[in-house]
Amino acid sequence: MRRRLETAISLFLALAVVGVGCGTCLLGTLAARGDLSWTMGGAQYRMWLIREREGVGLALSQTTAYRDPEGRLCQRTAVWFWLWAPRMGLQRVNYEECPPSGQSHHLWLGRTPT
Repeated sequence: MRRRLETAISLFLALAVVGVGCGTCLLGTLAARGDLSWTMGGAQYRMWLIREREGVGLALSQTTAYRDPEGRLCQRTAVWFWLWAPRMGLQRVNYEECPPSGQSHHLWLGRTPT
């Protein structure tokens, strides 16, 4: 029983050290660059700092491409805002963008879809 407890405590401490280290690197990069972006599983993600007069916080967006019933290539974006000033709050906003009917998706997106 004692060995299991020691193993559990050691594992918890190791995960805590890794979590604090990764968190520190993430916050340092955000502070220096202002934003991070990456692609994972066919979705594009972006995280950025919000430093406006109306509020201070962090935002995360996820953008995915899809085809609408007309065959146009569209984008669906979900954005989460976590503001800690002037008061703590979490808000989610969703929106979709599609090119006007008859317009090429290559011109609208500015790149060839993958």
